[in-house]
Amino acid sequence: IPIADHSRLAAKNVCLTRPSLMNEIVSREERENHFGSLWRFMEEQKFTPQIWKVYDLKDAKSAHDDIESRKTTGKLLLKP
Repeated sequence: IPIADHSRLAAKNVCLTRPSLMNEIVSREERENHFGSLWRFMEEQKFTPQIWKVYDLKDAKSAHDDIESRKTTGKLLLKP
């Protein structure tokens, strides 16, 4: 993402933010605990990622077209 002129954003009271877990998870132990919990949750099938479609890598353009058309929900995966 190109660097934005923050003065132009401030003029319209617009904020530029991005998510980051590193502000919340500060130690290795916390990270291992949180990600371990998520992994166990997935292993117990209490959480299943929603996969829209798996595309062959040669069909990456079709995956991009589907995203741009906004007809997808969930994850799109590219298979080598």
